[in-house]
Order: sequence, then structure tokens, then C-alpha cells
Amino acid sequence: GCSDKQELLQILRTELEKTTPEERQISVILGFLSSCAESDLSFYNSTLDDLISDDVLGEWFPILQTTSTIDQRGVERLNEALDLGKAPIHTFQHIAWGRAHESISDDELAKLLKKLLSREGGIGVSIEILKMRFHGRNKESSKYSDSLMAVAKDVLSIYTFDEERRRQSNRDYILAEIARSEE
Repeated sequence: GCSDKQELLQILRTELEKTTPEERQISVILGFLSSCAESDLSFYNSTLDDLISDDVLGEWFPILQTTSTIDQRGVERLNEALDLGKAPIHTFQHIAWGRAHESISDDELAKLLKKLLSREGGIGVSIEILKMRFHGRNKESSKYSDSLMAVAKDVLSIYTFDEERRRQSNRDYILAEIARSEE
């Protein structure tokens, strides 16, 4: 039942806390949450609500949120996690991977990206999310919302070519993709 799940999560959390930060692995917790999302959605949701501010697991919150379809509550949690600041900005790029972003509407994604852009390091994460959002969608079948295109334009205008080019060479391709999506 629910108390068993709660107990198991507590054990996993305690073991993680005992492990040195460099050696911490969350794959077992991800599997556990993913299974809870399928078998007990209300437990899953209340657990994720709690994990946003958890002292041990909060730093992985954006990754934990991708263990099931990101619904409206999931989007609210991601915004809350950004506001709280326990999770490093780079963990938010997990929203881009494994098609996790696809269940988020353009307008909700635009709001999240705007918030990401206001944080240090948010530009790289925003580019990664936009790259996956625009990747493989064909123009005829879907239009992007005005708010998402406005954020994409912001990304293009904020982006500093020299500074970023030294670190990652594949960004030019991504920027071209974003620019093409605006045509």
C-alpha cells in the first residue's frame, strides 16, 4: 500500500543521503517513481509535490519530474523548482530529452523558458529544450505558438556567439534550426 511505498522511498532517500555527493546515483529512485506513476498516481503526485523542496532529492527535481508525462501540475512543479533554486539549472535540460517536453503546451513551455532565461546558465538549457522541440516537427503539420516563437527570438538575441562558441560547436546548428522554425 501507500505506507509501504512511503517507507521504501524514505529508505532510498536515506541511503542516498549517506552516500558522498559525487557518488550519488538516482536511477533506482527514478525507476521507483516511474512505477508509482503507473500504479498509484495520487501517491506519485503527492510525492513529487514534496520532493521539490526536499533537502536531498530537490537538486534532482527536474529529472524526477520526467519519470511520467509532464501534466499541468508537473509544469507548475517545474516552475516552483526554478523559483526555489535547489535544482541546478543544467538539470532542467532533462525536459528536452526522451520527449519529456512534448506533453507541455507551447505557451506553458514559453513561460518556463522565459524563467530559465532569467537564470545564470539558462541560455544553454533553453537552447537544448528548443532544439528538441523544433527537431523533427514538420512545418505543414504544426505551427508553434506566438509566445514560443517570441521566446525563441529572445534566445537568438540574448545568445552571445563568441562566448558560447568556445564551449560548444553544435550550437550554430541549433540556432539555425530555431531561426528556420520562425520562417
